[in-house]
Amino acid sequence: MEKWYAKARLAFPEVISGENQSMYNHNPTMYGLWFDLLRLTQEAHEKNDVNLLKRVYPLAEWFFYSTEEDYSNCVVVSFYEHLIDCDKTLEGISNWVSKDIIEKVMPLWKLRSKHHPKQYAKLEMLMDK
Repeated sequence: MEKWYAKARLAFPEVISGENQSMYNHNPTMYGLWFDLLRLTQEAHEKNDVNLLKRVYPLAEWFFYSTEEDYSNCVVVSFYEHLIDCDKTLEGISNWVSKDIIEKVMPLWKLRSKHHPKQYAKLEMLMDK
């Protein structure tokens, strides 16, 4: 069993188990997992589900700092990159994502600002506080 799978299964058995119609079940890869967790994270921010947020952000950080390059790339392009797409997740970035990760992902968010200029402007304003 791969490290990422074991770690994700402990944190999110409801996604890995196949009991729901998740992207992961149709695409059982790290990328499928993170697209599901992104959706769950957006919902958790909307509902203020701190329990889920306390599970997802540490897992994302573990992937980000993993020595396995594929893990870091996966969580950046499937999760962190899209946190600015939704107002609630955007507003929660500074509370849930470490300053180091924010600094490292900021250039990617800036690149995406062509498609999300209002979201990026809001992100910059939030980071200046």
